[in-house]
Amino acid sequence: MKDYCEFNLTHKNFMLMKKLRMVLFVTLTSCSLLSSCKKDNARGEQLPPATQIGANTFGCLINGKVFIPKGYTNPYPNYRVFVDPGYNNNFDIRTYSYQNNVETDVGFSSFGIDAIGYYVVQNGGLIYPDSRQNINSEVCNFTSSTNNYKNGFLKITRFDLQAGVIAGEFEWNLYDSTISCDTIRITRGRFDTKF
Repeated sequence: MKDYCEFNLTHKNFMLMKKLRMVLFVTLTSCSLLSSCKKDNARGEQLPPATQIGANTFGCLINGKVFIPKGYTNPYPNYRVFVDPGYNNNFDIRTYSYQNNVETDVGFSSFGIDAIGYYVVQNGGLIYPDSRQNINSEVCNFTSSTNNYKNGFLKITRFDLQAGVIAGEFEWNLYDSTISCDTIRITRGRFDTKF
């Protein structure tokens, strides 16, 4: 009987240790995976937060890749915003990223912006090296009335004339069959700037 009890206790201890090892293995593996994900994100670019404080930030995903204005092609800054309440409440953004002698441009405009809310993206353009063969000649442009423009929105989240701050979010899809631009998806766009 004593031998049976000792065997039973030993077997229970063995099973308990086996379960503890499995829990420890799963925990360490999970921590290791999470740690490597954080390192990968820290090395890669991330979109700026969607703020409304005049932080002078802009970012979007172009077909899933992060686009942030950076680098300079003189004499123009890489991020310009025009707000003209006196002329049909015109709103226009022009940005570019200049890296390794390659420029990617994103810009769009709208009209009638006078408050927080949703608006139609009236005009837009994109010079996107990954979607064309000749970097100097092909541009994807659209207006909301052309076949190039598929769908999209401009959401103004702050429009403050006194503080001179405009912030918002945007998305659109476009396609131009006359040049080598495939369907281009601009997603998770956000901007926050003083004007």
